[in-house]
Amino acid sequence: GNVGFGRAMNLLMKESFGAGHELFLTANPDGEYHHAFFVEIINLHLKNPIAVIEGEQFPEEHPKFYSPKTFETDWASGCAMLLPRKVYEEVGGFDDSIFMYMEDVDLSIRVRAAGFDILHS
Repeated sequence: GNVGFGRAMNLLMKESFGAGHELFLTANPDGEYHHAFFVEIINLHLKNPIAVIEGEQFPEEHPKFYSPKTFETDWASGCAMLLPRKVYEEVGGFDDSIFMYMEDVDLSIRVRAAGFDILHS
């Protein structure tokens, strides 16, 4: 059955990080990636290895601010969120009690409270 986005991503993150991977990319099952997406998000990750990084959405981005100079933003969308192992180990994953919508905002609040940056690629 449908366990919800956050819980499903948590199950996958636990398996992925448990297998020794250093990064996890959340994704909506109905999304597609621009041909330059992976190059851009990994390049930003290499410059900011313990930041959570969200991929830009197209054709419409969420209505929120991000700095074109520092790439900082208040929260990262779970549609395409790159999460480093270090952040996951300190903050955990999504709140399993949130079935759908706003679980990414909740996680972002906890990420920022733990002192990690959130960037927009």
